[in-house]
Amino acid sequence: MPRFSARLEATELKLLDSKSLRVRLRVRNTSDRLWPAGGPVFLAYQVLDGKAESLLAEGRRTALEADLPPGGEAEAILDIELPPEQGAYRVLLSPVEEPVAWFYQRGSECLALGVRVDSGGVRV
Repeated sequence: MPRFSARLEATELKLLDSKSLRVRLRVRNTSDRLWPAGGPVFLAYQVLDGKAESLLAEGRRTALEADLPPGGEAEAILDIELPPEQGAYRVLLSPVEEPVAWFYQRGSECLALGVRVDSGGVRV
């Protein structure tokens, strides 16, 4: 099994306000090593432009509440802050190992959400 390997599933999406949303995730450790609670593996997100060409922001790191062994699953909640400007965005949710790499940049799955911010709020 590879070092950077995970499977993520959104189990709930909830709009918090006109510029943010909450994603409840189920994450499965499909790697060959333990992810200790508190790091260095965290769950986080990146906000890119709608074409997924430019990184606009990185979100807060969310620590696992308990150690997650290979094959184990955990639930997590990420609150996603979107840019104040109206437009289309791509949000990538992925584990990240600090200070090494985002898992998706090393070949792992990530959860990608297409999001639009307009005068009516956030649409996923």
